[in-house]
Amino acid sequence: MARRFIGKGLFIITLFFSIFSCLPRPEEKVLDPGIVFGPGSSFLANATSIALKGELIYRNKIEEEAASFELYLAGQDSVLLFIKGTLGAEILKLNVHSDSAWLKIRGRDNSEIYVKGQTIALDDLGISDISPFIIGFAIFPQYYRKEMPPDFDYISDTLQIREMSFLVNPRTSKFVFRGIDSDLSISYSGRKEVTEGHYPSLVNISNLSGDWEIAVRITRVKINKGLSPDFWQLF
Repeated sequence: MARRFIGKGLFIITLFFSIFSCLPRPEEKVLDPGIVFGPGSSFLANATSIALKGELIYRNKIEEEAASFELYLAGQDSVLLFIKGTLGAEILKLNVHSDSAWLKIRGRDNSEIYVKGQTIALDDLGISDISPFIIGFAIFPQYYRKEMPPDFDYISDTLQIREMSFLVNPRTSKFVFRGIDSDLSISYSGRKEVTEGHYPSLVNISNLSGDWEIAVRITRVKINKGLSPDFWQLF
């Protein structure tokens, strides 16, 4: 009796997984950059500032580290980024204002100052050749849509913005920007619907050699979050 019961149980489980595996899986929604930076950005029409929260995973060929992040954009050249570890310990702070950037990294006594044209090198993570001035654009490029030509043709033209160049044809579930003078590649997917538009919620930043990548997932977007001027004075 017990063997018969076990046999029937295994048959039911096998049948369930066979049926489940045959069910059609939902396809990723099209993330056409012509719409993303056009009608898809209608929800940003009156946005002066944006606050984002999310999660990220850093991977290289040896290790993997998970973290949370907060990103604040208040103007085309005002960026504030916090990255915290799994237990809330601060890993990195980045403050970009106009032509200067201040970076504070866990384990380093002093903050580092950068000017436009310089790149960040995080030797302990194996990351190099990232400009602090494209961080905001890299994670949420729609905020910088006003820097894009209004008549840009995503099929025949080449878009260059924030040291990045548009790469992949539209009407797919992802699009890519690639560094003009570096091997940096940024792909966008995971279309997230909001009132009056949508945005890519999944961002993958990597170098072309595959030595490292940073997978970003945006979980929350808040427009025009009131921040006092003192909030930006961190360094």
